[in-house]
Amino acid sequence: MAKTLSLLPCELDDKWDDYINSSPDLSIYSNKIFLENIKEKLGLYACYKGKELRAVVILVEDENSKNAILNDYLIYSGICFGPPTNNQTRSQQLSERHEITVFIIKELANIYDSFKFRLSPSVKDIRPFQWHNYGMSSNRCLIDVRYTSYVNISDMKDTNSLDSINTYKNSSNSRRQQIRYAIRDKIKTKIYNDIEMFIDFYRSNLTRQSVILDPSFYTNLATLIDRLMSNNKAKMYLSSNTLGEPSSIAIFGIDKLRAHYLYGASNPELKLVTGGTAVLWDGFYDLARQGIKEVDLEGVNSPKRGWFKLSFGGSLVPYYSIEYPNKTLS
Repeated sequence: MAKTLSLLPCELDDKWDDYINSSPDLSIYSNKIFLENIKEKLGLYACYKGKELRAVVILVEDENSKNAILNDYLIYSGICFGPPTNNQTRSQQLSERHEITVFIIKELANIYDSFKFRLSPSVKDIRPFQWHNYGMSSNRCLIDVRYTSYVNISDMKDTNSLDSINTYKNSSNSRRQQIRYAIRDKIKTKIYNDIEMFIDFYRSNLTRQSVILDPSFYTNLATLIDRLMSNNKAKMYLSSNTLGEPSSIAIFGIDKLRAHYLYGASNPELKLVTGGTAVLWDGFYDLARQGIKEVDLEGVNSPKRGWFKLSFGGSLVPYYSIEYPNKTLS
């Protein structure tokens, strides 16, 4: 007899990260520390097949818990599947993930009036979302394709020779030039931990873009960065000019599979064009020497940001934003 699927509420308990770290869909955003820093209410569910945990669902709820909403902190959320079990073939893995997704969509549609989330790039089969209420003119899922860039840094571990690094060779002409200029100008990058300086830079950068945020946002962000770094889940890098003046800061979150570029900011008082390039490039070196093979540059979904991040020679990787119901069809 086929085992019955069930979806039950769950909590961020001591076993949460054990499961997440076994998932092929894990990211720093599904880490317990990261989720604990979300101020809105979380909607967390465990999907069982019989008594076996086969997936978790990560959502953020509105104040009435009637809708699951997007959250600026969570780049990826939604479904995280468990690892293959019982010597499953590739066909069996795909079939099970499809079955579980179909079930979860139906359950979430019963729990919430609406839901939105962005799946991890590792979740590639979105047919269950496309086929939910297939043929109907309402209560369908809206699927939006988004993109990030994965940069392979594995060959940066043992060499400083630019011509030996594939990522450098795949980078744009302008980015290669900026990397060379940073070396020529002796821009230095070091591991750093001055969260207050980063927040000052970050606030100033946003203010110059006419983005004014509540002070609580910066307090919450500082707390998140501090907790991640204190638990070896993130690293901060600072690039400086030859006078030791700080130029740019970059923060990378780290999980078992890759590093994720989380936040960056530049000194508004120092016009050092190469600083923003150097802090990422030198950060790649340090991360590679820790054994990290890949960096997710966390989104290339606006023209300026997309141009900058893709200029580092990474691969364009799609991921999917899900919205139910699709208001345009209702």
